[in-house]
Amino acid sequence: LMGVNNLCKHGEPFQPKVLDKIKAIKAKYQNMIVNVDGGVNEDTIRSVKEAGADNAIAGSAIWYASDVESAVKNLQSLVQ
Repeated sequence: LMGVNNLCKHGEPFQPKVLDKIKAIKAKYQNMIVNVDGGVNEDTIRSVKEAGADNAIAGSAIWYASDVESAVKNLQSLVQ
């Protein structure tokens, strides 16, 4: 699922309506793997995971970080 309205623009804000879509998909198809791409960062990754997403793609949150390794570790810690 795309977490943003405008594709191909880095740093677009996450659209909370995608959380309801994740929940609906998981309610109907429990075994379906759900990936979310777009708007995923340290402020949104936890809610994406709690809604039921299996994977979150955090491009800009990592790409634009001053310390990529720390950014990845921080994001991982928020969903473990």
